[in-house]
Amino acid sequence: MIMKDLTAIGLKVMRVEAVTGHEGRDDDGAIYLLGDDAENVNKECLCNFLASKMVPVVAVTCSDQRDSSPLFDLDDLAFDVGKCLKANKIIVLTADDCIADFTGSEYSVTEARAMAEERSVLSGRVSRLLGKAAEACEELVERVHVLDGLRDYAILAELFSNEGVGLMVHRDPYGQIRQAKNSDVSEILSIIRGAVMESELLPRHSADILSCLEDYFILEIDGNVVGTVAVHSSDAFSELACLFVKRNHEGAGHGKRLVDHAEGIAE
Repeated sequence: MIMKDLTAIGLKVMRVEAVTGHEGRDDDGAIYLLGDDAENVNKECLCNFLASKMVPVVAVTCSDQRDSSPLFDLDDLAFDVGKCLKANKIIVLTADDCIADFTGSEYSVTEARAMAEERSVLSGRVSRLLGKAAEACEELVERVHVLDGLRDYAILAELFSNEGVGLMVHRDPYGQIRQAKNSDVSEILSIIRGAVMESELLPRHSADILSCLEDYFILEIDGNVVGTVAVHSSDAFSELACLFVKRNHEGAGHGKRLVDHAEGIAE
């Protein structure tokens, strides 16, 4: 299924045996890879494939004293390989529906750590994934995506849509707030259209925004405008206006970030 997702957008994909290890058990009986993480990953092999613009799908070569095939913690492997390659994104595909209730959710490192500790309301698997994702983001990874590996085209839907279909943990903060440009005007009008129709925001036209474009700021994530705010200032006071965050990005703290930014401009 992974290969189908990647080849669907024209990528060259090959199965590669680039991870080796031996059986071992911790105090709880969980099976894991022995030795230093970096020693288990053939970094040179993977980098050569990537340099050749090929996507390596990593397979595991393992051995033990009984010459059997032990089970490995694939979650650990995903994070170990990603950190070894100094990846800016790690995508973990699950083989169950443990994240069914988290579709489209995104959390900061702080939020992920807090949720991981709430074991009473989360499954052990989700708590563990959130904890490891937060740890990876604290080290060097920008984002971790956890997806339902049984869903068709899950990777494409997660990476190439604004909403996403899985669970994402990101560094603090995620996305950038910048001053709006001429090319952003149509996108600003597009995202606030629904709020204007519902009388939540005052109507605005291109000419209105262009006449005071320097007052407008946008929150941009992966090249997509997901929120906007304007600060109209005079000698006497400053007015916050046109505050809006896309519906499918609500609840992630983006509105507060825009307000904080606006207050900083107004001071």
